[in-house]
Amino acid sequence: MNLAAFALLLAVIPPPVVSTSSGPTGSPSPAASAAPLHTIVTVKANPYCTSLVTHFNGAMRPLVANDYSLDRVDDQLIDLKSVFNGLDYAQHYTTIRVKLVKLVGEMQKRLPPLQAEVNSLRDGEKLTTDPVEAKKMHALAEKMQLAYNKQMQLTNDLLALAQGMMDFNQLGGYHPLNGQDAATQAMPEDMKDMKSFLKFDGQRDVIRSAESDAGDIAYDIATTSCH
Repeated sequence: MNLAAFALLLAVIPPPVVSTSSGPTGSPSPAASAAPLHTIVTVKANPYCTSLVTHFNGAMRPLVANDYSLDRVDDQLIDLKSVFNGLDYAQHYTTIRVKLVKLVGEMQKRLPPLQAEVNSLRDGEKLTTDPVEAKKMHALAEKMQLAYNKQMQLTNDLLALAQGMMDFNQLGGYHPLNGQDAATQAMPEDMKDMKSFLKFDGQRDVIRSAESDAGDIAYDIATTSCH
């Protein structure tokens, strides 16, 4: 299951409201009148199921937002590989560096609340006396943790890259050497390809797999234990 497509698909059946007045109801609150979230599974309002909805959805928001940021990082890493081929390589290099710093900063801000939601999701296994339900919630939290761990690893790797780019003098080499010194030019192509060097695609594959597995587990819990 694609986790991005699963975002905000869980909702809780609210407890019934007993009216004590025979008169007309008042105006809806701002929350009630807001556009409803798209929902494919509605779950029971007990502590275990409510925890699933609250913290799975809460973790998913920053997780998916970071995936979108990594899509944009991918574009910058592709551009970086050929940055020294053009006459405007110095300005292009600076532009890529600025974009990377901004994207990495955004991802860093999302990581702490993401970890907090995963921790709370893991605590949800204590809210049931059914060992099967507890095991499923634990497995869900582990998949979300794996996705977090890989996002954090990539964020740290990209931060180191951005800091290295700040230290690199893009005007230090003659343009016939594509803005690089002879030693850099002599390096294998894979060493100059930051996507390859960072194992960027492989790490993202792990994230996607963990997200997909988490979506499947959450859907299974919602439909078997909380429906």
